[in-house]
Amino acid sequence: MNTFDDLPCAILHTDSSGAILQMNQELLRTIGAVGGATRPAAVEQMMPPASRIFLQTHLLPMLMREGQVREIYLHLRTQQGERLPVMVNIASGTLAGTPCYVWALFVAHERSRFEAELIKSRNRSEASAELADVQRRFTQRLADASGRAIAFFDLAARCRFASIRFAMLTGRSLPSLENCAWHEVFDAATCTQHRGHLEAALRGDDDCNAAQVAAAAGAWRAAYLSSRNSTGIVDGCFMVEQNTEPVC
Repeated sequence: MNTFDDLPCAILHTDSSGAILQMNQELLRTIGAVGGATRPAAVEQMMPPASRIFLQTHLLPMLMREGQVREIYLHLRTQQGERLPVMVNIASGTLAGTPCYVWALFVAHERSRFEAELIKSRNRSEASAELADVQRRFTQRLADASGRAIAFFDLAARCRFASIRFAMLTGRSLPSLENCAWHEVFDAATCTQHRGHLEAALRGDDDCNAAQVAAAAGAWRAAYLSSRNSTGIVDGCFMVEQNTEPVC
């Protein structure tokens, strides 16, 4: 039995320049160099351009410096022109008394698929974040253009969004309103007067009856409107300045 050829992983021996001294049958099968196919004379001949550059600029210098490398991710190119992802371990050794490097290569299809899925997931997340930012800016512009004081409070009664006029009437800046609790935005008297309206809207009952808000910038009136997500579940409510036009 030829132990070298019977090993269940791809093995080859090279000199310090990457010239191939010998390779086993598993590697030949892996790259499709069986039968009368031409066998590569150097490691770089089995690699696509990107891996070939990495070999010359990083991998071989690292081997010369440290004598070994572990878990390097590369691609091979088969005789049929297909890219094959592999994990590579390399260590110093000898072949017939001559110093060499011993390469062990493991096909890594699953890792390649996993990384592809990670890239797709990252791209989707980036696209979603970009879309959310566009929607946020669009909503902000619409709310500001309406000329009304508008704010959105989530189920925990924390402010998640506010128009410029809402910030002006409450005497706050937009950044300070973000995530601010509803009861911290208004004085005690206003909270007492408005709490029932807020709680009704957060239960899903629109309360179109405007209640007065006392503020240093002048008194104004506001109504509370429930907000529902795409499945119809209440996810918060809008506090909307009431003027001569009904809000619901």
